[in-house]
Amino acid sequence: DTAGVYTANLTLCCKVGGHQNSNNGIKLMSRVDLINNNESPRIQMLPKITVDATGGGMKTFLVPAVAPTYVGRSNLRWRAVNELWTELFSTAPNATIFSDVDMTTGVATMDVSCYVTGPCSRDLNLLIEVYGIDGSTAMADFVVTVQQGTGATPVLTLIAPQSPHPLNGETATTVRGMRVVPAFEGYQVAMSVRGSDTDSQQSVFFIYSTLPDNAVKGGIFETNPSSEQITWTPSSAQVGEHYICVQAVDGNPNVACGTCTPLDGEGSCDPPCPDHHRSGPLCFNINVQSNGAPTFEPVVSTRPGCSGEGVCSIEMNFMFQATIKAVDANWDDAVTLMASGTHPTGSQLVAVPGETSTRVFTWQPGPSFGGWEKDVCFEAVDSPVAGRAVQNASLCITLRVEKCVWNVGSGQSLAAIAQIFGTNYVQMWALNPTLVSPDGMLGAGDLVNVGHLYRVRSTDNYRYLSVQFQTTRATLEWLNYDFTDSTLGDKDPLTALAGQEMCILPHSCIGYVPGTE
Repeated sequence: DTAGVYTANLTLCCKVGGHQNSNNGIKLMSRVDLINNNESPRIQMLPKITVDATGGGMKTFLVPAVAPTYVGRSNLRWRAVNELWTELFSTAPNATIFSDVDMTTGVATMDVSCYVTGPCSRDLNLLIEVYGIDGSTAMADFVVTVQQGTGATPVLTLIAPQSPHPLNGETATTVRGMRVVPAFEGYQVAMSVRGSDTDSQQSVFFIYSTLPDNAVKGGIFETNPSSEQITWTPSSAQVGEHYICVQAVDGNPNVACGTCTPLDGEGSCDPPCPDHHRSGPLCFNINVQSNGAPTFEPVVSTRPGCSGEGVCSIEMNFMFQATIKAVDANWDDAVTLMASGTHPTGSQLVAVPGETSTRVFTWQPGPSFGGWEKDVCFEAVDSPVAGRAVQNASLCITLRVEKCVWNVGSGQSLAAIAQIFGTNYVQMWALNPTLVSPDGMLGAGDLVNVGHLYRVRSTDNYRYLSVQFQTTRATLEWLNYDFTDSTLGDKDPLTALAGQEMCILPHSCIGYVPGTE
């Protein structure tokens, strides 16, 4: 219709497979809103739920439902659809037994006391609706069997890998009470279910909802406690969320049991033998993600603010260190970190012992790097797998070395710095008016001017500047890494450099050693 709301009603009569459901007919009714929206919810559970009546009182179970995104899941709401109950089942809902379903958690509550004392004997039909943040809905009818008897109910647990990293921004390991099992396309995921029963004479086996295509059950190991492994290598077409529900049942399906009288006087028993018990359903979510490229963590460096975004400014002689680390959401996918492109002369990329995906970049630019500005790049590559392309990612830090500024090293004097730049300490002192004395103490990390900045005019040339400031072209180029152009003659105008700043140290000559005049 023009409002874009489409509703489908579905009624099924079926036989549920599994040892304990032989010839057990179930009528399933469902109404699903077919609105075209990514947040439309889905109800995921076995068509028959078992609740143990032992001890009577209030019992709870989860009605698992999901939406395609984490935001959608966190905003789902549940309700019992009592207004349609009579229409579907030709009887009013039994408010004495079924209490309600929690609106925000999906946990249903029912009072099984009457099954213990005798008045109640039939299975219970429930009609639950789940709706999303956009108003889209899903509704499903399922059967709840209240299990009676004196035997113990088997206990069921799931053994599956945990995620060391958040999945798609999720920090929780469960969604609506369902365990999240992380998986990645092209990589095998293995999980096991384990069932046990306090009655050592019983064997425990398992009943599953539909398994994903190509998932393999490994067969039941031992009898009580028993376990079964499920292995699965998802394909790229299976990226997304997959839900499996499993129940543990005690007894042995290969051994005949005594006479069974169905609770409702018709059909078959569930479980088929009076002394056999079924656990509550255990549902879990296998979250299959694309095996994407590695990602870089924020850069940690010795110069605050140099995180890989924008230009990172440092001074000559400053010891710059940056820890580069890459991670892969798939923790089984090894990541190798390496240099990409050309790194500056004198720099190092040092490995961190035991970590192939972490490197420390170290560089202390020398006196000829003033004006140097380039990207320093790194590449993270994941491990090659047959039939799948290698994924990689790049990170670049734009480094700029300030002109005319020297970062004082430990124990350096003004005279020692002056010698590096081919001048004397008096000249160097004149460039730093904040210094009280040329013999004053300098501290490590202090900044010292080793020249002054001159704005180039279009009419300037190297010959004119050398004469004007009593220096040499070689010294000018040495102080200005970005001004080196061998195609320019000494008298060619510096038109292309007009407006830019040049570091000039008057009365200096690279290679000059004081006292050798």
